[in-house]
Amino acid sequence: MGRCALLRTFVLPIIDYMYVAAGDLLISNILEGPIAEQTELVALRNEEKPMDAFEKFYHDDIEKADIDGVTMTGKAVNHQRGLDLLSKITAVRELSNKGFIVAGDRSFTTWQIDFDHVDWAAVKGTEIAIQDWKDGRIVRERIVL
Repeated sequence: MGRCALLRTFVLPIIDYMYVAAGDLLISNILEGPIAEQTELVALRNEEKPMDAFEKFYHDDIEKADIDGVTMTGKAVNHQRGLDLLSKITAVRELSNKGFIVAGDRSFTTWQIDFDHVDWAAVKGTEIAIQDWKDGRIVRERIVL
């Protein structure tokens, strides 16, 4: 099932107001929520500055579940976890943003990723980050691959 079909089937019936920014998709009703923050976060990651994005947009009490499914709480522990992850990446073939949806205080961001990791071997697929925002910072994030 394609990205547009997934949105029509699963996301649109649930979310009344949304903003989607993607190359081939734009749905806009009432623009609300952390759109500017999400746009800047994506830009920093596209500039290969993920830790700058983390410092600026993640809450001190962040609850984050990464690709491995393990949830960790707190900015310091998740910062170290991010550094550890980055240090174990040996090759990056693709890291591109495919769009995001902002609905109230929740955002969904999609990335196409393809990289080699020391512990996980090749990692390739579509990553979806589900983020809950409060006062311009992410308080909860779940990564699904």
